[in-house]
Amino acid sequence: MLLQSVFWCCLSIRSTVLLQDVPALVTILMALNAICFAGFAFLFDRSRWLNVLAAPFLLGNLILTITDQMGIYDWIVLILNLTTMVFWIYLYKRRGKAAQK
Repeated sequence: MLLQSVFWCCLSIRSTVLLQDVPALVTILMALNAICFAGFAFLFDRSRWLNVLAAPFLLGNLILTITDQMGIYDWIVLILNLTTMVFWIYLYKRRGKAAQK
C-alpha cells in the first residue's frame, strides 16, 4: 500500500507541476488517494476496523481503474491494485490465524 501511496503522490505532483489537462478536483482526489493508501499502510496492524475499511477502499480503486479509459498509468494502477489486494487478503488471513493460536 505504501508503494501505491508513493505512486499516487507522484501522479498528483506531476499533474500539478506540468499543468496538464487534469482538472483540479482530479488532482486533489489523487492526493487524497495517496494519503488514504499511506494511512492504511502505516496503520494496517493497529486496528481491525481499519482492515475492514481497507477492503472496500481497495475494491473501489480496482473498479474505478477498470471503468475508465485504459492508458499506461491505468495498467500500472491495475497491477498495483491487484497485487495490493492479494497481499491484503494474505496478511489478513495470516493475522486471523495468528490470533487463533
